[in-house]
Amino acid sequence: MENVKTILQQCLFGFVDCFKGIFILVHLDKQLYEDENKRRKPTDPPKPFERKILKQLFKCVGVSLFFYVSLCFFISVLPILRTLAQMMGGEDNFNLIEYYLHWLFSLFWLLPLNFLLRTICAFWFSNLSIMVFRMRYGDPRPTAVHRQLADMIYSIVFEILFLLQAVLFSYLTKDITVLGPVVEVLHYCLLYSLYAFEYKWANMGLDLIVRLKILSTKWPYYLGFGFPIYLLNNVFEMPYDSTSTGRCCIYLASFPFFIVTATYTSAPKQSVYPLPISWPATTATNWIFTKLLNKKTNSSR
Repeated sequence: MENVKTILQQCLFGFVDCFKGIFILVHLDKQLYEDENKRRKPTDPPKPFERKILKQLFKCVGVSLFFYVSLCFFISVLPILRTLAQMMGGEDNFNLIEYYLHWLFSLFWLLPLNFLLRTICAFWFSNLSIMVFRMRYGDPRPTAVHRQLADMIYSIVFEILFLLQAVLFSYLTKDITVLGPVVEVLHYCLLYSLYAFEYKWANMGLDLIVRLKILSTKWPYYLGFGFPIYLLNNVFEMPYDSTSTGRCCIYLASFPFFIVTATYTSAPKQSVYPLPISWPATTATNWIFTKLLNKKTNSSR
C-alpha cells in the first residue's frame, strides 16, 4: 500500500512540475542577468538587461507558426482553385491535379522545412537548456567531443527503436480494453520525458545507460511529467491538420517550455521498484552496435 501511495505521489509531483516552466519564465531572465553579472570580471562594464530565455522560446514559437501558416495557406487555396476549375469546366481533372499539388507541396516544402526547422530548433533547445542549467547548477560538465557524438548516435537509435516498440506494443494490445491505452500512454509519456530531460542529463555528463536507469527507477515521476506533453501532442488536433505537420508545429512551439521545466526541476530522491520498459529497445540497440563493431573489426583484419 505504501508503494502505491509513493507511485501516486510521484506521478502527481511530475504532473505539477511539468507546468512550472510556464510560471517561472518571468523570473528566469532576471536571475540569468544577475548570474552573468556575478560572473563578469570587475573591469568589464555591466551588460544591459536582455530577455535571452524568452527570446529563445519565441524563436521556436515563431518558426512553428510560420510552418503552420504555410500549411493553412496551401489548404485554403485549394477550394479557390477548385472553383476556378468548375468555372472553366475542368473539375473532372482537378482531383488528379489536387493529388499532385499535395504531393509536390509535401515533397518540396513540408519535408525540407520540417527537417530544417527541427535541426534549427534542436540547436536552440540545447542553448536554452545550457542557459538554464548554468544558472541553476553551474557550468555544464565538459565531455569529449567523440564521446558526445557516440552518445548522440546511440541515443537517436535507441529513441527510434523505443518509438517503434511503443507503436508495436500499442498495436498488439489495442483490443484489450484497459491494457491497450495504458501501454500506449506509459510508453509515450516516458519517451516525452526522456526527450525533455536528456538535455539536462547531457549537461551533467550522464550517458544514456545512466539516464535510462534514472527513468526506470523513478518512472512514476516521469510518467506524470510526460502526461501533459502526451495530451498536447497526441490528443489535441489542430485545424487543417491533414498531415502530421500540425503536431510537429505543436511540438516545436511547446517543447522549449518543457525543456526549461525539466532543466530547472528534479525528480524526488526516493526510488520505486524499477520498471524495465526500455529493456527491449535497449537490447535491440546493443545488438545493432555490437554487430556493427564486430563487422568493423573483422573488415579491418
